[in-house]
Amino acid sequence: MWRRANMVMGSAVGTHLIPSISGYTIASATPAGFDLQKVVDYLSTFNDPLVFWVVSAVIGVSLIVFLVLFLSHRTEETGKDEILKSNAERMEKRGDFLQAGQLYLQIGATRRAIQMFRRAGAYTHLGDLYLEKGKVRKAISCYKQDENYEKLAEVYEKRHDFQLAADAYERSGDFERAAELYARLDLLADAARCYLRKEDYEGLARLYLDRGCLEEAAGIYARTFEFFYQRNKEAGKAIPDKETLKILDKCIDLYKKTEQTDKIAHYTGLREQFEQRIEAKKKEEAAKRRIKKRLLLTKGPKGEKEKRSSSSKNRSPTARAVSSDEGIIVDTELASLIERGTPPESGVESASKSTAPVPQRPKEKRPAEAKAKKRKKKKPSATKVDESVTALLMKPSHSERYTLIRQIGRGGMGHVYLAKDNLLGRLMAYKVISMECEEDQKAIGYLMKEARSTAALNHPHIVTLYDVGKEGDNYFLAMEFVEGETLKALIKQSRLTIPQVLTIFMQLCDALRYAHENKILHLDVKPSNIMCRKGPQICTKLMDFGLARAMQARGSQTTARYTPFYVSPEQILNRNIDHRSDIYSLGVTLFEALVGSPPFQSGDCIYQHLFADPPSPMERNPEIPPQLDAIVRKSIAKKPRDRFQTMGEFLQAITEVANLPQMRMPATMPQQLSAGS
Repeated sequence: MWRRANMVMGSAVGTHLIPSISGYTIASATPAGFDLQKVVDYLSTFNDPLVFWVVSAVIGVSLIVFLVLFLSHRTEETGKDEILKSNAERMEKRGDFLQAGQLYLQIGATRRAIQMFRRAGAYTHLGDLYLEKGKVRKAISCYKQDENYEKLAEVYEKRHDFQLAADAYERSGDFERAAELYARLDLLADAARCYLRKEDYEGLARLYLDRGCLEEAAGIYARTFEFFYQRNKEAGKAIPDKETLKILDKCIDLYKKTEQTDKIAHYTGLREQFEQRIEAKKKEEAAKRRIKKRLLLTKGPKGEKEKRSSSSKNRSPTARAVSSDEGIIVDTELASLIERGTPPESGVESASKSTAPVPQRPKEKRPAEAKAKKRKKKKPSATKVDESVTALLMKPSHSERYTLIRQIGRGGMGHVYLAKDNLLGRLMAYKVISMECEEDQKAIGYLMKEARSTAALNHPHIVTLYDVGKEGDNYFLAMEFVEGETLKALIKQSRLTIPQVLTIFMQLCDALRYAHENKILHLDVKPSNIMCRKGPQICTKLMDFGLARAMQARGSQTTARYTPFYVSPEQILNRNIDHRSDIYSLGVTLFEALVGSPPFQSGDCIYQHLFADPPSPMERNPEIPPQLDAIVRKSIAKKPRDRFQTMGEFLQAITEVANLPQMRMPATMPQQLSAGS
């Protein structure tokens, strides 16, 4: 009987007293290692009825307490869910769909949450929800709709869609990660674009270096050095910083590996110059420290100050200065050396060591050597062109050939003056080459060579070069004087009419066609290098042929001399430069003449010339006919093969537009230049 009771009790405990409430079993809530079935089996072994009922009662009471607590907890949770649901509905009525969706999500109402996120336009939240549910495609669609490229890139990368991930990283602004993925896929052009957008030029060089492209890597390191060296110069640093010098060392090392002797010589020479400057600076600083130690800086009681002050009176007036306020006695001669940054000579040092009076010679009895040394002419500073030019204006030159009248312009190459040729009695433009250029004999030699070639050009729309050479201490160019304004000035003053622009550029195309046929490139075509003669008829003159090439010969200054608004992509990369580079620059100039500004005038112009699509001129000036818009866009194509292949083709295309019925009108000079001279 007891055995039957045990079995009944065990069955009751095992089946009826272990209910499943909302899928939550009591067994699942028991401590780890507790097996309820073993308890039931254990109870069935009791033969003593008293023990059996006591144990069963304890177990039954425990289960009842647990059920009460469980139901209480579920009631509390249900109450919270009801509150959250109520709040979500209230937020939905108020139109705060994002907050409502988040509340619905907390109570497990996923479908309702999705609806709220859609109505809120919170596609990133929706994408996160889909991603959590494993619906990757829907998540990607949501991230795209929200333009959340960072999340999109992470999803693509986890799926090993590296090209899509790289594109998304680039769109999100993470150019470094994008470049890494592009490089992994051997998409070098895309990786290079990302490194350029990040201005990580060293990373770009490593990209080519890792693939064994030593020449390309060396060229990129060279341009990187030039870029940072120019920044250093603009900051007033004569010596590049350590990072720039490291880049230069890598550049030299790669050029040595590729055995490019001319590049090795150039950059090694620069490195030696920097080493000399560094050594000179160290010596100068050491000299300053020695001088500072020898200055008599004393602070003490008033009597001691007076004593020192009186003893200093025995010294020469030029070698002492007494500060009565601070009691500081300093040697002004040495102090001036410190201020000027001039290392002291041995004579000055020995004079500073002694406090005894320094015997002074009368001026008329000083040795001739001292006078000669004092009168010795110092070499002009590289940045002070005006002083030498002022001397030219005040003092006639040795040959008495030219007389400078007044300054009429200035630029990167030097200053331009209106001058008179005393031999021929005519006015001309006289350009004095800056001292910075003069010190680079390679650039000067190249300039002379280019000038001789340019002097042979005889065209009505090219400024004639009359003379080139060195007069006194200055190199000069003597050229035709054009009275008028630059095209740059005209564009700034007022918008030109389309017939005026067409006439101007037909003349410029013809001038460049003639130069190209004579194997001469300009390479710096821009509005400020185009003169418009004063008078009723349009007459333009292209000037400064060969100066850009002369600057290119100077190596480290190349990047500074190209005008970023008008430079062609191949000039930036310093690769395969030919006459089509002039076509690109003239196309950019034509764009500016038509709309009043160049196509790329904000942001990183260099990057935009390399990769960005130029805007349509018609978008900025609706008066431009479609045929002319197409001409401009073709002339400024990124790849040279996509442009006009000759300046003659460019000229023919512009002439066809000029012959359109709506363009057949008198093209005279703008009003500010229409008065004849």
